[in-house]
Formats: sequence, structure tokens, C-alpha cells
Amino acid sequence: MSGTANIVVVALLIAIGGLNVLPGVVLFAPGRAADLYGIDLADDALSVVMRHRAALLALVGLALLYAAAEPSARWPAMVAAVASKLVFLGLYAGAAAPALRKIAVADAAALAGLAVAAALMVFAGASAGAAKAS
Repeated sequence: MSGTANIVVVALLIAIGGLNVLPGVVLFAPGRAADLYGIDLADDALSVVMRHRAALLALVGLALLYAAAEPSARWPAMVAAVASKLVFLGLYAGAAAPALRKIAVADAAALAGLAVAAALMVFAGASAGAAKAS
């Protein structure tokens, strides 16, 4: 596997991991939900659900960041990220929620990045090559 393929995979995992960690701020600062999602978390139940969502997104992001450094964690972290994004995009497709469009676009872009990373890992052996190098 070329070192270039591994560098691209690592860069994609870091970028997409960061994208997932970013909403984690809502866990500790629920007021930021208005900035990220355009919604007010005045309702306690909605606040709990959105803060829980923030924690789960951050965990997926941290898994991707870990996977950037640990090749053996790449597939599990990527599967979790793909599942998370596909569920959101499926729910978004069935909803009338134009305020969430930017999140849907970001998730679609992240899916494309994960597809590129997966293709590199399969066809260029990026994960195997990185494991041999360490």
C-alpha cells in the first residue's frame, strides 16, 4: 500500500471525526443548539434528547479520531459513522425540516469521504499497510 493512500485515509478520518465531535459542545452548552441546528432547547425533554445526540455524535467522532491513529479500529469506527449518517439522512429525507439542510449536506459529504477512505483501504490496502508500518 502506498503511503499516500494511508495519509489520505488518516486525513479523512481526522476531518470527519472532527465534524462529528463538533456538535458535542451541545452536551455541555445546550444554548449552542440554536447556532448548530436553529432550534431552541427551552423544553427540558428536547434538551435531554439533543444533549444525548450530542454525546453520541462526539463518541462516533472520537472513535474516528482514534481510528486515524489505530488502523485496527478503522472499520468498526467507519461502520458506526456510516450508520449514524445514513439514519440521520433517512430521517431528514422524510421530514419537512429545511433548517437541517446544512447538516444533511455535511453528512452526505462525510459519507462520500468515508466511501473514499473505505475504497482506499480495500483497493490500496491502506489499513493493512499502516498496520505493517507501525
